[in-house]
This record gives sequence, structure tokens and C-alpha cells, in this order.
Amino acid sequence: MVVVYAHLAGESPEREQTTQPFGVLMLEEASTGQLDVVTETSGENLDDSYQITVNETTETIGANESVLFSELPVGDHEAELTDVADNCEVEGDNPRTVTITEGDTKTTTFSINCQEPLKNQLVFTSFRDGDAEIFTIGDDGSGASQLTDNGTFDGQAAVSPSGTKIAFVSDRDGDKEIYVMDKAGKNVTQLTNNAALDEYPAWSPDGSQIVFSSQRDGVDDIFTMDNDGSNITGVTTDNEADTNPSWSPDGNTIVFQSLRDGDWNIYSINADGTNVQPLTDDATQGDREPVWSPDGTEIAFASNRDGDEEIYTMDSDGNNVSQVTDNSSFDVSPTWSPEGTSIGFESDRDGGRDIYIINADGTSPFRVTTDPGFDENPSWSPGSIK
Repeated sequence: MVVVYAHLAGESPEREQTTQPFGVLMLEEASTGQLDVVTETSGENLDDSYQITVNETTETIGANESVLFSELPVGDHEAELTDVADNCEVEGDNPRTVTITEGDTKTTTFSINCQEPLKNQLVFTSFRDGDAEIFTIGDDGSGASQLTDNGTFDGQAAVSPSGTKIAFVSDRDGDKEIYVMDKAGKNVTQLTNNAALDEYPAWSPDGSQIVFSSQRDGVDDIFTMDNDGSNITGVTTDNEADTNPSWSPDGNTIVFQSLRDGDWNIYSINADGTNVQPLTDDATQGDREPVWSPDGTEIAFASNRDGDEEIYTMDSDGNNVSQVTDNSSFDVSPTWSPEGTSIGFESDRDGGRDIYIINADGTSPFRVTTDPGFDENPSWSPGSIK
């Protein structure tokens, strides 16, 4: 309460000290409370600090610390934890709404779980146990490990930008659908559920979405969805097949292969479905399986334009096509190393179908897998995490 004294006109100011209140004006002071924000970080390869924002005030907070926000008006306030490492996830709502009550201290806890990301690994499909399963192997050819063990098809694996999750295709429910699992092959979650064919998943650069191709509208088209399988949105609507998408590192553009001109060629499209552009125009051979380089300046792809399947690169606008592999057998399914200096691919150049690595300039090919069973569709795990 604020008391305001007043004196009648003509009264001497000297009398103000002894004048009784002419009236008492009740001014209600703003009611406030406090918010104590707590972080609890667990798992592997822990993050060390974050940014916590309440309304428009941002503070740095450690991995297992607390920050007190005082003098918050009574009512609802938004708290958001940011600057979280790619290999860590905040459990529960983020941002979240916290209600402040007068004179009280409200506590909200952000629980963060971190995983050791896959590093220097290639994830690939292998038939070495009799059916298609997903394996990992070091990019030096060491330490092959089986992630799935399902009697049906598991393949087309794609490692998330965080290196902690793997999207893949499986027909374990009777149709080919998109699934996701953690890097150890655990916690398998089905993302799509459609009688049509869903395949070729690829992650957005921030890991929040997955682009894939589907026949749910009668012909292969490109779709996106959130990484939990929600908000499925069509990107292409052409009457001919569009498939094998790859998301640009800036998140703005998707490249894919299409039959819309009668032959397999590579196109780009904005992620919102606008501005389709042809990047290749080879009328006699197939250009397929495009994938962006980590810096977004180049696209690697497979083509049989020289008479057999080889790996090529081109600028992101389709110019400066350069042949990377030159072998009489087939070389397909390119994937970039995290640094963009090498390309992994699938080849039968040594009699079996195996995973290889080659420098992006076409030098120093290296055989990664040597199992008699078919190994195909490699996906390179990301590099450094925050």
C-alpha cells in the first residue's frame, strides 16, 4: 500500500509534515514470485552448459546446476533451454510454461539425456546372416557390429546429425515402413504406418525432420515428417516417380531422383515444395542417388553415363560434373565423410558386394567390408558434435 498525503489549497507547505492525510490512495503493488530452474544431465558424453531463457532474460546454466529468476510477475511465464548439444535431448516440454504465484518460489527441472554419438562409423545393410540386417563398422574396416536381428528386411539406414539415432526401412509389419532406433539398435519406434511403400529416409540438418519417398498417393513422391512420425507433408506431386531424397545442410533444399522427363535425372526442390529445378539432363543414362556434401557445395551421385555404374560429383547447381570412380563393375550408393574429403560407396569390384571408401578426387580407394555376404547402402556417421 502506498499512502499519499495532500493539503488543501492555500495551506503552507511547512504544515505538510503535521497535516493529517486528506485521503488515502490505495495503490496495489505488483505481486511477484521466483522461478528456480534446475538442470539434471545424465548419460554419456555429457554436455557442459546451456542457455536458459525466461521471458526475455537469458542466463548460462551448467549441466547440473540451478539459476534463480527473481521478481517475476504473478502469472504464466515461458522457460526454454537452448544451446543443447546434438547428442543430448531434453525430456518433457521445451519450451514449457511455468505459473508463478505471489511470494512463492516455483521450481522447474530440465532433465537432459546424452548419448555417446557414433563416430568414425559406417552404417550399412548386410545380408551376411541370410537376410537384410543393419550393421555398423569403423571407417577403417574394424569392429563390425550387428544392430538389427529381424527375420525380414531391415535396411536403407540413415544416421541422424546427432550420431545417436538411425532411421531405417523395415517390412517387419508386412509393409515397408520407416522406423527409428538408437545407435545401439535399441528402442525401435515405427514412424510410418501405411499400406504403400515408404522408403529412403534422410534427416534434416537439425535432426527435427525426416524426408522420405512413398507410394501412398499411387506413385513415388517425396514427403517430410517430424522425427516422431507426425506432420507428414507432401513435397512433390508429379505423376512420375520421385525418390531417393537428400536434405541440404542449410535445410532449405531437397535433391532427389526423378523419372519425370522419361529417364532418371536429379532435381532440386525447396523444402516447402516450390521451385523444382533439374540438375542433370542425361537423356540416355540414369543419374540417381544424390547426396549433399557436408558444406552444401557439391552433390555426389551414381550414374551409368559412361556405360557402367560409377560415382560422380557436381556443384550444387548441377555444373562441373566430375567422375570419381572408374571401374568396370558397378559403384553406387554414395555417402560423404563428415569432413567432405572422402566418399563411401557400394561396389562389386572385388567379386562380392562390399563397402568402399575413396577420396573425393578419385584417389586411394579402400575396401571397408570383406564379408562374403552382400553389404550395401552405406551411411557415414557425422563428425564433431557441439
